[in-house]
Amino acid sequence: ALGSAFTSRYKRDALGDSSSDAVTAAFFGDGTCNNGQFFECMNMAQLWKLPIIFVVENNKWAIGMAHDRATSDPEIWRKASSFGMAGEEVDGMDLLAVRAAALRAVERARAGEGPTLLECLTYRFRGHSLADPDELRAEEEKQFWAKRDPLKALERDLTEPGLVRAEELRSIEKEIDGVVHWRQIDHVRIIKERFGVACSDSAVANYQSKLSFFYILGRPQHPAQDPKIIDGFKKTSQERSLHMWRVHPSVD
Repeated sequence: ALGSAFTSRYKRDALGDSSSDAVTAAFFGDGTCNNGQFFECMNMAQLWKLPIIFVVENNKWAIGMAHDRATSDPEIWRKASSFGMAGEEVDGMDLLAVRAAALRAVERARAGEGPTLLECLTYRFRGHSLADPDELRAEEEKQFWAKRDPLKALERDLTEPGLVRAEELRSIEKEIDGVVHWRQIDHVRIIKERFGVACSDSAVANYQSKLSFFYILGRPQHPAQDPKIIDGFKKTSQERSLHMWRVHPSVD
């Protein structure tokens, strides 16, 4: 990721390419932030003012280790101050709040102000992987967070004010399902041709529902793409307190 960010700056500063304004985003979980490489990358990025956003998906659990039991300072975004870089905490269950924070970080990077550490407070609804039976997290905790599903919340925010109809969202989902389906067929075919083995596409299918609403915000001419509508959500996003994440501790 740092190499990608360095390329953007090298093209602009060394090669004189004024159009080189790409910003790199590196995504990782809270468990990564206890590793030495995390701090090394932060140091180098700030030293060279690289256009990169370090996005921490803090879902409270590093596989089976509760976040509060694994770090001396659970507020990861504050670690940015050790390097003199910008750090920000955002409600990761609020898509529009994350979007707004990301835009601020991109603006800083393109202005030559360097990297940003963006901590998104979120939660995962299933085990870490197919090998994780998810037996360590309390059922009460999982139910608490399931009620704050960001996709359902966004649909509510879009449909209640009449910005979009539920039927239109279902139509978009079907369109995405079709694209993903054909991509799955391509992947299965390529793996079979190259390695001579068949594979299941069920794992890829799990991601279909997650794509729909991000697709909405990226579609040209869609009501939800209107800057006025996006700005209208800012107040609501800011009013959603982050204290729910902090005061609902993981169960040991």
